[in-house]
Amino acid sequence: MNEKITGIILAGGEGKRLKGKKLHLEIDGEKIIKKIIEKIRGSFYDLILIINDFNSFDFNIKKIKDVILGKGPIGGIYTGLLKSKTKYNFFFACDMPFINTKLIDYMMGIKKDYDILVPKIGKRFEPLHSIYSKDCIEKIKEQIDKEDLEINHLFKKLKTKYVSLEEIKIYDPNLLSFYNINNFKDFEKALKLKELL
Repeated sequence: MNEKITGIILAGGEGKRLKGKKLHLEIDGEKIIKKIIEKIRGSFYDLILIINDFNSFDFNIKKIKDVILGKGPIGGIYTGLLKSKTKYNFFFACDMPFINTKLIDYMMGIKKDYDILVPKIGKRFEPLHSIYSKDCIEKIKEQIDKEDLEINHLFKKLKTKYVSLEEIKIYDPNLLSFYNINNFKDFEKALKLKELL
């Protein structure tokens, strides 16, 4: 690893569509968020969980509350960048059960001449499987102050590099890394998708 990178998992949301159960969903008898933590723990210099209810979990991981509440994922990214000890930080959503360490390692190995490194599939971006540098902090704060909480709006304001579909498919041909669980239907599908791993 040429440069130390912190892994940051965003778990500060309320998960309204899952009636508050998102952080407690299990696959194969283990909480999804715990699977993520254990899968990526060895890849990073440091690991942080952004979560606003410290009593939800007792996992062995550094827990930090959002410095500005109610701002969604962009608020979590802002918090993580402020609190991390490394310039570059890899952010993940807490509801992505099939993240792929080979793709993560590939992304971390890309030359760090960017502010943001984000996977791009067609016109779709994956901002919660992306690397952000501390140089993003000022622009993120500007957006939050304007109540513009759309992460994608950052990409044109900062030096953004994209990971192409062709690059991604080398390591994750089924693109399962980006599958996230927003509702119970997504969760039921995830139980079937795990057979593709």
